Amino acid sequence: MRKSAALLVLLLAASADAIWTHGYDFTSGSAADQAGTGATLTLLGGSLTPAGYTFGVGQGAVLSNAVSGDYSVHMVFSYAGLSPNGWTELLGFNTTSQFGMWIDHGWLFGYPYTGRIPNAQVAPNIVTDLIVTHSKDAGKIGGTNIYLNGTLVKNTFSVLTIPSASLYFFPNTWKQTSGGTLVRIDTYSGVLTPGQVTMVDDQNNPGLVPEPASMLLFGTGLALVAPLVRRLRH
Repeated sequence: MRKSAALLVLLLAASADAIWTHGYDFTSGSAADQAGTGATLTLLGGSLTPAGYTFGVGQGAVLSNAVSGDYSVHMVFSYAGLSPNGWTELLGFNTTSQFGMWIDHGWLFGYPYTGRIPNAQVAPNIVTDLIVTHSKDAGKIGGTNIYLNGTLVKNTFSVLTIPSASLYFFPNTWKQTSGGTLVRIDTYSGVLTPGQVTMVDDQNNPGLVPEPASMLLFGTGLALVAPLVRRLRH
């Protein structure tokens, strides 16, 4: 009975990963949400090109009502250069503090500043894939995870703990940003697992559509657990 219950819990947990809530592929020539509704994307200038949404200093983007609770954010981008002091803000969580993801002389870091992230160099004019996941529950994959080009480069409980509902991409609030190109933006309700990060980054599958083999495995699991559920009821 205990083994059956444990197996049921594992199978249900496997199906309760992050859910794609908003998606924007700017290379399509459109700023339409591919995943859902409820958020408002504002492009602050710039233009849509085959390379993505290309913009100058102070012409980033704002996604309102984008995240709440546990969340994940995915952005594919390139930046044109650094601000005069050598810092560039990539992703901000509000306009009253500097909480967010930054570049310090070519190195990624999160604010509040705890130093540059080792092995997380981001060169200008190079398309880069950044994923940030956050959970308030330390038991859920752990605090804040930062993935650069599909590789986990930082896990921390002290960074990005005060998000607002809105996301600011290349904000110019602190006069420390640059122009660049946004290729795509995705948001998720919940924390992306390492396997889902691979789907988003390596497989270009932001909607987390299961592969046929994964669906077969999940279906097999459901078939196996059905009799266990009946036994638990009786």
